[in-house]
Amino acid sequence: MRALIIALVLGLAAAGGYFFYQRSAPAEGEQGKMFAPPPPPPPPPRAEDCAAENAVYEYADDRRLDLRFRRLPARQSIEIAEMEGRQIGNMQFVVHATSFGEDYIFNPVNGGAGPGPQYETTVTHVRPEAGGAQFPVTMFNTDMHYIGRLPRNDSPAPAFIFMPGMMQTLIQHRIDQPPGLFRFQRCETPAAAAP
Repeated sequence: MRALIIALVLGLAAAGGYFFYQRSAPAEGEQGKMFAPPPPPPPPPRAEDCAAENAVYEYADDRRLDLRFRRLPARQSIEIAEMEGRQIGNMQFVVHATSFGEDYIFNPVNGGAGPGPQYETTVTHVRPEAGGAQFPVTMFNTDMHYIGRLPRNDSPAPAFIFMPGMMQTLIQHRIDQPPGLFRFQRCETPAAAAP
């Protein structure tokens, strides 16, 4: 008798397990989805999809230096967009040293096109706001094509920025870094204006 009760309990347990398995098994169309590879990650953001004033850059994969653009103060701002066929930059290059919480500001040099071959007349320059000589700044888009114009607040952000001349300013403040590129990291949406 005891064997019959044990057999009956085991039979009911097996039937219940089979019923539970059938209810929880995926439907025939869903079976392939169980083992499907995960969807590919979304592509990284492109600098060209971001306005220059919202772009954030990192220096040579080193988080101690970052770069953002800031609109020129009203007293220095130039509201015309072009002069002699050249785009007039209205953005400062602000290099932030995160270790010290210091900003190093470089203003655009909006000189007219000088005489000389084309490669000379498309070179863009910045000047340290704290004083010093101007130096060239080289910018590229995501496809590494040269950008021969200074950024404006609403122009597409460059993907890469090369400013080797800034090292002289940084070394004076005991920041010693090897030359490298600022690389586009993200696009920050501007903060909403307070009512």
